[in-house]
Amino acid sequence: MGRPHIEFIQSQVLPWRKGLYGGARPDVHHKILSIDKKGLDSSLLVRYPEKWKRTKGEHLLVDEEIYVLDGELTINDHVYKKDTYAHFPAGYLRRKASAKNGAVVLTFYSGKPKAVAEKPEDKNFFDPKRLVEYHNIYDVAWSQKHKRNKKSKFNSSGISIQILRTDPYTEERTWIFGSAGFWEGGNVEIHPVVEESYMLSGSMVGTYGERKPGGYFWRPPGLEHGPLGSSMGCFMFFRSIGGPLTTKFIDKGTYSWYPKYKPALPKELRKYAKKPYVGNNTY
Repeated sequence: MGRPHIEFIQSQVLPWRKGLYGGARPDVHHKILSIDKKGLDSSLLVRYPEKWKRTKGEHLLVDEEIYVLDGELTINDHVYKKDTYAHFPAGYLRRKASAKNGAVVLTFYSGKPKAVAEKPEDKNFFDPKRLVEYHNIYDVAWSQKHKRNKKSKFNSSGISIQILRTDPYTEERTWIFGSAGFWEGGNVEIHPVVEESYMLSGSMVGTYGERKPGGYFWRPPGLEHGPLGSSMGCFMFFRSIGGPLTTKFIDKGTYSWYPKYKPALPKELRKYAKKPYVGNNTY
């Protein structure tokens, strides 16, 4: 988990790079959202070209977590279209894979992704308790987690959550967060674990500016953040690393619908974020 605080970078401004670090897929392109200082675990956008295909089986030595942003990716007997999700534990056997018309996939690796070719005697040796083979967010009910606090001046109602995965051992979680328009979280927050997020649609404003579709952050444990709000509503992809996400609320800070753009970024990313992103691309 040796990653710097990133809050936030718009993925649109980052360059596409050929191949994939670790050598697993030299025929794709990727954007690095964040990566461990030793080049191990990472969060990426991976772009599969049209007619991309794997006809021979293989498995990775690390976990791979995916959420499809665009196009279709087929793995074994499942077709992963836009807004579908999977978590493949290390050792999960991919007998075949393809992207007939190409795909852009939000991807997370628990270490350096190295592929091992399937042998005739190979069998799946992953932990089945950690497998989420297919999840379509349109097929699952949303949980209404928050109701309006009548004593608060902030409109804290209108939040929905859909859990994509909970690790059976660590309780790390992956979920989608949705908010209605003119939602405000009126407090500063602190979490004891890493919180990671990618904006899918809408926008969120807070201390560092307005995060738009494609906006990504990585928050280390114990970092104060907020207050936050969304005038048009939003949907965000979230992960917690190190355990379940619990929140301590602190009644301080002043919320503004028009915050200044001042992202917190490591030195290597600052050159990409000298001004707010104003284009229409989503990744």
